[in-house]
Amino acid sequence: MLQSDAVQLIRSTNFTRNICGTCAMAKQSRCRQHKNTTRAVAVGEIEYSYICRPMSVHFLRGSRFYFSFKDNVSGFAVIKPIQKKGDVFQEFKSFEAWAERKSNCMIEHLRSYRGGKYVAIKLYLK
Repeated sequence: MLQSDAVQLIRSTNFTRNICGTCAMAKQSRCRQHKNTTRAVAVGEIEYSYICRPMSVHFLRGSRFYFSFKDNVSGFAVIKPIQKKGDVFQEFKSFEAWAERKSNCMIEHLRSYRGGKYVAIKLYLK
């Protein structure tokens, strides 16, 4: 547009950008960090679990919580409604027995969000 004189109020200036080292570092993207996690290769090797917060609306049979299990390899998930958080250990034992009958494998590792909730289960699995 400048060459064809379509715009008259713009001045053409040739300038070089001087970017300081700090600015260049600040604009860099971080390198992707690889997590060094173990991957399960067999069903039942690693199970993930979660307990939900108390729900304002009652779940099945008046339950306010639910407890979920998910297998790392197969992706199979089970959700169990529970009345109170103290019922988790009994539900885990019944789930473990059911899972062992179905898959002929024992649960080796149980990973959970905020693992401190499962002290009894961790002692049971040892």
